[in-house]
Amino acid sequence: QDTQGSDMVLYTKGNLLFRKGQFQEAKDVYELFATHFPSHEHIPLVKSSIAYCYEELGEWDKASDILGEVKAASVNSFYYPQVVLDLARVETLKGRMDEALNHYKEVMAAYPDTEFSKKAESLIDFL
Repeated sequence: QDTQGSDMVLYTKGNLLFRKGQFQEAKDVYELFATHFPSHEHIPLVKSSIAYCYEELGEWDKASDILGEVKAASVNSFYYPQVVLDLARVETLKGRMDEALNHYKEVMAAYPDTEFSKKAESLIDFL
C-alpha cells in the first residue's frame, strides 16, 4: 500500500523528528501516517512510535493506552514481545509496578530462553 513512497517518507520523517527531540512534531507525522495508511504492514510500529512520543511528552496514560491497543492487535506477531516490554516500561513510569511486573512475567513465560525474556528478567530487578 505505497503511494509513490509517501508512506515511508512520512515514517522516516517521523523518525528523524523523534531523534531530534521534536516529539510533538514526530507524533503529528506518525498520526498522519496512521490516518492515511491505516492498514499498512508497519502500522503497529507507527502506533508504537506515537506512544513513544507521548511517553517522551510525559503523557504516560496516552502512551499506555496506545501500547495496549498495539498489544491486543499484535498477539500473533513478531512484534508482540517488544510491545509488552514497552508497555511494562510505561507502567513503571506511571508507578504501576504490579502491572509492569505482570507484563514482564508474561514475556518471560511466553518467550523463555530468548533475548526478550532475558531483558524482562533483568528489568524486574529495577522494580
